[in-house]
Amino acid sequence: MDEGGQFSTGKTEVGVAATAGFGRVDWLAFAITSGATLVVYLLTISPQVKLGFSGIFATAAMHGGVPHPPGYPVAVWWQWLFITLLPVSNIAWRVAVSSAVAAALASGLIALLVARLGRNMIQHPGSPVGTDAVWVRITCGFVAGAIFGFNGALWGRAVIADVWTLSMLLFCGTLCLVMRWCWAPEQKRWLYAGCLAYGLTLTNSQILLAAAPALPALMAIGNRHLARDVLLIGCALFGAGLVEGCPGGISLGFFREGKLGSLLPLHIVIGLLVVTACIMLVVITGRILSEWKALLGCSAAFLFGLTPYLYAPLSSMTNPPMNWGYSRTVGGFLHLVSRGQYENIEPTAELKTVVKQVAMYAAITAKEFGWPSLIVAAVPWIRFRRMSAREQRWMLGLLALYLCLTVLVLAVLNPTDHRDGRQMIKVFFAPSYVVLAVWLGMGLITLAEIANGMPFRAAQKPDS
Repeated sequence: MDEGGQFSTGKTEVGVAATAGFGRVDWLAFAITSGATLVVYLLTISPQVKLGFSGIFATAAMHGGVPHPPGYPVAVWWQWLFITLLPVSNIAWRVAVSSAVAAALASGLIALLVARLGRNMIQHPGSPVGTDAVWVRITCGFVAGAIFGFNGALWGRAVIADVWTLSMLLFCGTLCLVMRWCWAPEQKRWLYAGCLAYGLTLTNSQILLAAAPALPALMAIGNRHLARDVLLIGCALFGAGLVEGCPGGISLGFFREGKLGSLLPLHIVIGLLVVTACIMLVVITGRILSEWKALLGCSAAFLFGLTPYLYAPLSSMTNPPMNWGYSRTVGGFLHLVSRGQYENIEPTAELKTVVKQVAMYAAITAKEFGWPSLIVAAVPWIRFRRMSAREQRWMLGLLALYLCLTVLVLAVLNPTDHRDGRQMIKVFFAPSYVVLAVWLGMGLITLAEIANGMPFRAAQKPDS
C-alpha cells in the first residue's frame, strides 16, 4: 500500500520518502488507533459525576462558566460542544465523553507521528515499498499510541469529566504541526499553526510551560536561524525576570507581587541555558534576526492562542453558577490566570531531594508506562550513530523536550514521595510519556527491521 492508498509489493517508489506531509498510511494509523482507544474508553467510562473536580467541570461546561484557576476556557468550549451534540444521558457522562474523545485523538496523533517517522526509517529513496513496510508502520504506530492511551497517567482521566486529556490533545497537536513544518520549512503556515496550538495548550494547562525551553530545539531541525531568533526572545525574558526578580529590582508586573521569589534560582538556571544555546547558534549561523518576519508570525500566532483567557471575564459578567474568582474585575482576572489561590511554587532545592524525586519518577513511569515499553523505547538510542543526520536531530530534539518535561516538572511540583503523593502527581508525567511513546514506536520499527533481516541504514544516505 503506497501513500496513495494502493498496495504494492516489490515496487520502487523514489519519491515517497521525499514527501513532506503525512500520507494515507499515516492517517490510517491515526484512525485505527483513535477508534480502538475510544471504544475501550467508552466501555469503561464513568456514568456519573466522580470525586475531585468532575462536578466543577460539568457545571462550568453546562452553563458556560469559569472553573477553578486558570479558568480552562478552551476546555469549557470543548465540553459544551459535547453537551450540546450528545442529547443523551446526564451532563457528567457527556463531559466524560469529551475527555475520552480528546484522549483517543491524542493517542491517534502519536500513531500518526510514529508512522510518519517510520517512513524515513524504512522507506528512504530507492528502497522497495511493499505491504510489509506499510503494516510495520501502522502496527508500530498503533502500539505506541495505544500504550500511551492506556497508561495509568491518562486512562483514569479519559473516562471522567476532566480537562487533562484535552491538554494532551493540544500538546500532541503542537508536536505534529511543528514536525510537519520541519519536513518542509518553507511552508511556515504549519509552524504558525503549531505556535497557535501551543498558546491554546497553555490556556488549558500551565504546567506545559515546561516544554517551552525545548521547543527551539525542535524548531532548529527545520531552521536553525529561526530557532536562534526565538531564543533571543527567551534571552529577553530572562533579562526581564532578573530585573524584576532580584532583590531591589524594578517591578514590571510580570509576576505575582512583583517578585520571582523562590523561582529565581530555577529562572537563572534555565535562562543561562537559553543564553548559552542562543550564543552557540549565533556563532554557527553568523547572523542575528535574519528571520524576523517568521519570528513576528510565530509570536502573533502564540499570543492569539492565549486570547481564550479573555473569555473568563466575559463569562463572569453573566454570573454563571460556576464563577470562580469573579474574574470580571481586573484583580479577579489576574488572580485567576496567575493561579493566585494556590500556594507559591517552592522548587526542589537540594540535590539529595532531586535524586529521590527522579527515582520516584522512574518508579511511577515503570509502573504506569511499563518496563518492557521502556526497554523498547531505548532501542533507537542503541542505533543512534547509524541514523541519518535528520533522524539524529529528531532524537536530540525529543531528548531536550523529554528532559524539560521531567526535570522541570519535578522541580516545580517538588513532590513528596508517599502513596497519595504519587497518585496525585502521576498525571503530570503524561506529557513526558508522549516522547517515550514516540521512541517506543521508533524502537518497534527498528526491531521489525532486524527481524526481517534489514540492515541499519547508513547515516550518509539521503533523508527527507
